[in-house]
Amino acid sequence: MSSKPLMQFSHGSGCGCKMDPAHLNKLLKSIKTPEAKTSGWPRLLKGYETSDDASVVLIDENTAIVNTVDFFTPILNDPYKFGAVAAANAISDIYAMGAEPISALSVTAFSLEELSLETLTQIMQGAADKCAEAGIQISGGHSIDDKEPKFGLSVTGTAHPEKLWFNDGAKAGDTLVLTKPLGAGVATTAVKKEICPKELEDKVYESMSLLNKKAKEIFSTFDKNIHSVTDVTGFGLAGHLYEMMSASKTKAEITFDNIAVFDGVKEIILKKIYPGGTLRNKKYLENFIRFENQNEIAPFLLFDPQTSGGLLASVEPSAVKEIENIFKKEHLYSLQIIGKVLEPSGQYSIEIF
Repeated sequence: MSSKPLMQFSHGSGCGCKMDPAHLNKLLKSIKTPEAKTSGWPRLLKGYETSDDASVVLIDENTAIVNTVDFFTPILNDPYKFGAVAAANAISDIYAMGAEPISALSVTAFSLEELSLETLTQIMQGAADKCAEAGIQISGGHSIDDKEPKFGLSVTGTAHPEKLWFNDGAKAGDTLVLTKPLGAGVATTAVKKEICPKELEDKVYESMSLLNKKAKEIFSTFDKNIHSVTDVTGFGLAGHLYEMMSASKTKAEITFDNIAVFDGVKEIILKKIYPGGTLRNKKYLENFIRFENQNEIAPFLLFDPQTSGGLLASVEPSAVKEIENIFKKEHLYSLQIIGKVLEPSGQYSIEIF
């Protein structure tokens, strides 16, 4: 068994290992599939056309099945924590669709020669405990031998078809809210380089391992006021906000100073430490986003790949204050009112002030 830290076995960490969004978008557009409504697949309510968080299949008038899969390389050196974060991240896609998880399968790439059965057991236990917190069990899965460790889950959820949230429902006039701070990608890159302060690492783990379950439950009580939801992961806040604005045919105006950031992350950025995914996200989005705010840190945070990030929601303004008050009472999340949705205009889908 190797004595190297777990993260040293991988080329990147967490959702920062996502495929370049430009290449992924080109790949998906090149795949030829029949139109669902004319091909005998009328039950498919949501595919990958709008880059939503999960696919949705209609079972009957009262039930829709929501499916997602997410796995990645180690996000932390502690194997139990890695497993817990990987599970929280995968389950988050179900919550982002307004659904409830009902089952999970594990996806594992691992080398017992390079690491150990004990290490993999701890990863699986972290995931199992997080699944139990979400009210589900890992009921099976698949594993392959691979010198670069990877772990995640395929998760299934259910929802009433009329209670689902999609990323294409944002409306001009809506308020944009976010439920977790930014900077996890920068911090975990610093962990990989063994220069992250312990206090910051602990705070980031606390956030990444926090299920979006309660945030989803709060939003669900305001279902008629929640127009669009997604979760913020590997394409960063800017990337997932762009997907929402593009799918909804709207535009976002963001106030950067309203966005919460983990303490200590800005100092790490100033040392020129950030994930490689940051630059990939920036390259993909630079023609769609304009920075009026000249804060030199802003681009590195908005393009920062998050792992198990918060829910991003487009909300009817009349409900925002009440939602904010409930979040404050919970003491679990930092609900941030980060901007507003506008009618589309000009070249840019997002403007940062």
